[in-house]
Amino acid sequence: MVLVMKSSNDEEALSSAKEDERRYEWLKAVGYYEKALSFVPESDFLRRGEISESLAFAVYKAAFQAEHSHEFKERMGQALTCYGEAKKLYERSAGTVKVPRISRCDAMIAFAGYWLASEASEKKKLLDECWRLAKGALEVLEGAEASLDYGKTFNMLSISPVLEFILESDFQARVRIMKETVECGEKAIRFLSASDDVSELARACAKTVVCLGMFGYYCQDLRERERSYQKGLNYWQKARELSEEIAIIESLCPVFGCEPMFGLEGSDEAFSNYKKGLEYAKKTRDKFLIGCALDWLTYHTAWKTYGVEDKNETAQLVKTQETSSLKSRSLVHARTLYGSKRLSPNPLGCWH
Repeated sequence: MVLVMKSSNDEEALSSAKEDERRYEWLKAVGYYEKALSFVPESDFLRRGEISESLAFAVYKAAFQAEHSHEFKERMGQALTCYGEAKKLYERSAGTVKVPRISRCDAMIAFAGYWLASEASEKKKLLDECWRLAKGALEVLEGAEASLDYGKTFNMLSISPVLEFILESDFQARVRIMKETVECGEKAIRFLSASDDVSELARACAKTVVCLGMFGYYCQDLRERERSYQKGLNYWQKARELSEEIAIIESLCPVFGCEPMFGLEGSDEAFSNYKKGLEYAKKTRDKFLIGCALDWLTYHTAWKTYGVEDKNETAQLVKTQETSSLKSRSLVHARTLYGSKRLSPNPLGCWH
C-alpha cells in the first residue's frame, strides 16, 4: 500500500509528508511518515507518538480515496490499528500533553469503528463515544492553553457530532449536541486566530458555519435562527477569504448547514457554489465529499424544476437530476452509509 520514500532525516521526511497532504496524496504521506519514524530513537515515545498519529490520520484519509468497498474497509481497519499504536506510544511518554492526545487517539479509534460498523445503533454508540472523548481532550487542551492543538483536535473530530446529530431521534439531545459543537468551534476559532496556521483557522471557521447552520435550522426559533445565520455568514466570509478551497470542502456535508451561505434552493448562486464544491471534491478524490457535492447538486436541480414552465427544459433538468443521483449512489460505497436511516436533505433520498 505504501510507497518507499527517499529522505535523509526525519524533518525532511515530515516536510515531504505535509506537502503530500496539501496535494491530497495521502498514501504518499504515509510513506514519508514511516520514513520519518525510522530516524527517531525508539526511546523518544512522544516524538514517535506524534508521527504515528499523523501517519494514522493519513491512512484514515486515504480510506476515502479507495475505489472499492473492500479497499475502504481494509484502509479504515489499518487506520484504527495505527491509532492504537500511537496511543501506546503516548501512554509511555512523559508530560501533561499525553493525556489529551491519548483521548484524541481513542476518539479516532471510535470514529474509525463508526465507518466500519453496519448497524445504525452501533454507529450511534460509537459516535457518542467519539464525541465524549473529543470533548474531554478539548477541555484539557483549553486548560493548558494549547491553542493549535485545540484547533486541530476540533477540526479532526467535529464531524462526529454532526453525524451523531443525524442518527439522534431525541430533540433535546440534538440541541445539546449542536450547542456543544458550536461552542467548541467558536473557541477553536479564537485559539487559531492567535496562531499562524491559516489553513486550520479556515477549517475551523467552515466547520463552525455548518454547525451554526444546523443549530439554527433545526433547533432555534426564527429570531435566534437569524442571529445564528448572521454569525455563520461572518465566519463563512472569513473562511473564504483565508482559502475558498478549504472553506467549500469543509462545508460539504449530508445535512442542512451551509445552505444559507451557499444559496437558496435552485438558485444560480447555489449551483455555482456546489459546482465549485464538486470540482474541489474531485481534486481530493474523497468519495464521501464527491458524493455530498453530487447529492446537493441533485437537490438543487430538483428545486429548480419546480420553477420551470418549459417542458423541454424541465425534462433536461430531470435527466440531470437522475444522473447525479446515480453518481452519488455509486461514489459513496456501502461502508460510508449510515445504517437504515435517511440522511440526505435531497428529496430523491440519494443517501440511504
